[in-house]
Amino acid sequence: MPNAVPFDTTTLVNYIQRYVQHCNALFGRLPYREYSFLLQDGANGALEHANSVTVGLPSAQIAKDIGSYFGIIAHEYFHTWNLVRIRPAEFGDIVYKTPPLSRGLWWSEGVTIFYADLLRRRAGLPAFDSTRIKHLEELIGRYFSSPGNMHISPEKVSLASDGPPGMLGDYMASTHLQGELLGTMLDLIIRDATNGKRSIDDVMRKMMERYSGTQGFTNKNIEEITAATCGCNVHAFFQDHVYGNKPIDFNKYLSLAGLHFNMNRVAVTDALGKPSPDLGVYAFQSPEGNDIKLGITDPSGCWGKAGLHTKDVIVSVNKLPIKIAAEFRQLVRRLQVGDTVFITVQRPAGIFQSKIIVSGYMQAVIKIDALNTITDKQKNLRKAWLLSL
Repeated sequence: MPNAVPFDTTTLVNYIQRYVQHCNALFGRLPYREYSFLLQDGANGALEHANSVTVGLPSAQIAKDIGSYFGIIAHEYFHTWNLVRIRPAEFGDIVYKTPPLSRGLWWSEGVTIFYADLLRRRAGLPAFDSTRIKHLEELIGRYFSSPGNMHISPEKVSLASDGPPGMLGDYMASTHLQGELLGTMLDLIIRDATNGKRSIDDVMRKMMERYSGTQGFTNKNIEEITAATCGCNVHAFFQDHVYGNKPIDFNKYLSLAGLHFNMNRVAVTDALGKPSPDLGVYAFQSPEGNDIKLGITDPSGCWGKAGLHTKDVIVSVNKLPIKIAAEFRQLVRRLQVGDTVFITVQRPAGIFQSKIIVSGYMQAVIKIDALNTITDKQKNLRKAWLLSL
């Protein structure tokens, strides 16, 4: 592009080469003859293919900090294995329409993020957080800060990832976040059960061996390969945390590495210490018509407490008709704590009017520490895990 900002291409290419080498070391080979990294300035998003990836990256920001933007390249490149080749059973050949819904995207997306972080650390490349402990604290904090992650199973969240808006009701949840955390906990389980001889790496290699052909995988297949890898029974884990919606007992699994966490909830504030408004609401256009519908991300927030629900049809806000979703988004972005909003919505039962007084909101802050007394086995597991071995 004519206005592109020059950046250190030598460093970027070096980062890519080092990351590719560690992916090759994990799987033992590269599944292509040639691979192209297509970076587009002034664009957003990314799309992975069998032997290439297109990533929208702003040259001006790469020039300032290549490391902070390398994560998206690492993520999309790892899809070369996990998603393009190791694919959910619902995914077949290339289709040029809305992708099928899949229960396995927590693995295809979330565990891909797990490896994008892990392999960057193995390669000695910059990561988002200084240590794996700091990274895990941030992940667990996000998990508890968005209740949908605890109340909706990863299978259902996976289905909703490519589904129409509102599939999760009055919640928002992330299959990427759930999957990265599940991958981390499974890694600890496998390392503990095998005295450090195996890890989730062995599961990923076996997944590549069995499900990179015409047959895609199911969550049951992941459970079976994990159980065979660790020589242990992981059915309860999958029943509770993959098929079911039981919140992850992080301390149960962190204790395997001699670790535990504590959580505090604190008010979210801006850079000046002013309480940030609860903007946990959105609008979307109904796929079957022109209605603008409401979306709630947390029923315990000020919008949910005011009696509003996902899929309510928005009639007006502060007596102004809402004709497109962008109008609602613009209005919400201007709100501050203490503001009053009047919303009129249409439901099958009739018109409903609600008064919302915008409040602040809380977020979870996590601190992971070592247990006071641990065994040599726990010490060795923790050391290998911390070093990303």
